[in-house]
Amino acid sequence: MGIALPEPADSPVGQQGTHHRPRYEPELATSRREMLRQTAMTQRAANPYAKQMDGVPVLRQLRVMPPSPLHEVLIELLRQTPAHLAPLLARALPGLAPALPVLCVDTAASEPLVVERRADLVLVLGKPDEPERVVVAEVQLSIDRDKQFVWPQHVVAMRNRWKCEVALLVIAPDPKVARWASQPILLDRLGSRIVPLVQGSGDLPRPDPAELAGHLRAAVFHALVHCREPADLPLLQQALDDIQTLPGPDRLGYCEILKRHITTSIFKLAEVAMTDIQLRYF
Repeated sequence: MGIALPEPADSPVGQQGTHHRPRYEPELATSRREMLRQTAMTQRAANPYAKQMDGVPVLRQLRVMPPSPLHEVLIELLRQTPAHLAPLLARALPGLAPALPVLCVDTAASEPLVVERRADLVLVLGKPDEPERVVVAEVQLSIDRDKQFVWPQHVVAMRNRWKCEVALLVIAPDPKVARWASQPILLDRLGSRIVPLVQGSGDLPRPDPAELAGHLRAAVFHALVHCREPADLPLLQQALDDIQTLPGPDRLGYCEILKRHITTSIFKLAEVAMTDIQLRYF
């Protein structure tokens, strides 16, 4: 038998011998509900990805996947060489006027959203004050189903900002990711939808390595995207030749990126050639 501890004289049990639940007070319950509502409303104002449940805003937690180093490198290479996107845009956007100027604008100024949800690149085609078309470009290296909710927001925001047609371009080197990203995004049951223009590794223009001589960033970009088979080794060779013109720290940085994301994947396919490249550069 357990030991019974004496109850304080002023406790409900000590006074009446039984425990009573606190009395339900509607005013306190209403006050608490209103407090939760106001808190959720404040959070909703800072997070556009919220939904309603029983009339009370409830946040739907979206996964914010941290960008990979390769993702950031590809975006930066594209941002610094928008002119080299012309063949890609001409292939992805039928009817595009030839020799149209391409301007890469700051996504922070064009799209006032939280940093994690800004588009990778915003390309203005034509005159900045009267563009012919705007392209929201996304580099997608893995499947992220939340992007089907985020991408339409990018398109609408750019359409409102630039007052012109907006296309969604997704660069997905991985074939599995490209197939997923090419699915139309349904907006409602009336048939409204957004169809991404997806460019996989097989769709991206494959330039002649000689044409990339002297264009360091374009050479590195195409090497990262295309070098998957032995036949693509000349692209890697050209990128490495261009990298050798850089000062020591920059040269080592670019070589490390290529070594990490290329050599391991195709080393077994071209062991002799890759051994030679590693001995010369790495």
